[in-house]
Amino acid sequence: MTARLCLPDIWQKMTEAIGKEEEDIITLSDWIQLCESSRKLAREPAWQKAYVEYMFKLLDESGDHLVDQAEYVQVLGYFGVNRKDSSHCFDQFAFNHQGQLIHAIDKKKFHVLWKQFFHSEDPASPGNWLLGKKYKTQE
Repeated sequence: MTARLCLPDIWQKMTEAIGKEEEDIITLSDWIQLCESSRKLAREPAWQKAYVEYMFKLLDESGDHLVDQAEYVQVLGYFGVNRKDSSHCFDQFAFNHQGQLIHAIDKKKFHVLWKQFFHSEDPASPGNWLLGKKYKTQE
């Protein structure tokens, strides 16, 4: 299934943001442009607001308004991320203000990590791990 069919609200907001029709394809170049342009905005664009809400609900399988490691590992497994890698990723961002590992993250923490994922220029930012293992880009 395509993102257009599975996530119609997000798809509509994304195509609108890049000036395409909903029937059009969003290319990798479009996606990169969309992410780069959102970094320059003072406010989170509509497509990101919809996307972050969707992702939190997806990861919060139990519906308890928390994403714990078991849920995170399970859901990333649907996307082909193995248990070892997804557990490692969770440990890179699931910690409190004292730097201690925590069992689960709430929606507020998820939003902070989401913003880091899309906006941080710091390669050590914990949010870089939110959607799976980070890879070095080739310069």
